[in-house]
Formats: sequence, C-alpha cells, structure tokens
Amino acid sequence: MKLFPATLDNNVANYRYCPSYPTEGFESLQAAREWMTRFVYWYNTKHRHSGIKHVTPEERHTGADIAILEKRKAPCEAAKTRNPSRWSGNTRNWDRINKVWLNPERSSNESTQTTRKTA
Repeated sequence: MKLFPATLDNNVANYRYCPSYPTEGFESLQAAREWMTRFVYWYNTKHRHSGIKHVTPEERHTGADIAILEKRKAPCEAAKTRNPSRWSGNTRNWDRINKVWLNPERSSNESTQTTRKTA
C-alpha cells in the first residue's frame, strides 16, 4: 500500500511541485518521513523564495540576506548609471523586506477578487 502524507499546513502544493515528490505515493511511512526531512532541509537552505527577494529562509533568518541583497543591488544600479537609456524605470528593488508573513491577511476586497478568479 502506498502512502500519501497528510499535511497540517496549506502549502501542500510546495511538496507536489517539487521535482522529487513521488507522484505515486510513498512505499512506507518511513519513506515519507525521510523524504520530508530532505525536503524541509532543501526548502529552508537551498530554495530561494521570491517573497523574500530570492534568498533562502536560512539566509533571511541568520541575517546573511542583508549582504546578499546589497551585492545584488550594486551591479543593477551601476548598469543603469552606465546606460540610462536602456532603463524605462527603476532597477529591481533589492531592499530587505522588514516584515515577512507566511500567510498574510488580506483585505476583504482582495479576498473577494481571489474568490471571483477561482469561481
């Protein structure tokens, strides 16, 4: 019998979109636990998240993201200075986000728009 892990969070899509996710299920509970251990390690230490400016949660948690974002910002600004006609607006915003939310609350207007799109 193959097992599919139960999850308590609403991010199950993160698992299923991972290339190593076994689409046919897990052979055993132990296999599911081992896969989740590897997945969590990868997700927190290797995977760059767009919501935190393409750094890993570990980099964000340890403060290493500050130097990483500054290092990314410099070449963008230098390129714009060298050739401003190639830029129609600002460079990408590499400023650190002060507050990070796993599931940010939405205004009632945003919730209505999301519901309409999925309906």
